[in-house]
Amino acid sequence: MCMKRGSDESGGGAPWFKALQHASLGIQMALAVVVGYFIGHWLDGVLDTAPYMMILWVVIGVVTGMRELYRAAQRAARDMDDSDEDSG
Repeated sequence: MCMKRGSDESGGGAPWFKALQHASLGIQMALAVVVGYFIGHWLDGVLDTAPYMMILWVVIGVVTGMRELYRAAQRAARDMDDSDEDSG
């Protein structure tokens, strides 16, 4: 998810913006799995490979969701390090 950070890059971003970023993680993870399911289900119908494409694309969706969770954790850790440097 590529959102414009605005004044957040200067270190004084609004706390609600960071909260919204973290709150959207669950939606992103669920959406990645659901989209993967529908792509796989559609490909199974087209290619007559049921249920293999659905399983493959659900796994791709789970991996994509986990990747976004990992990236968010790295961002949060970086933000915490930046705030520690600013305060100390």
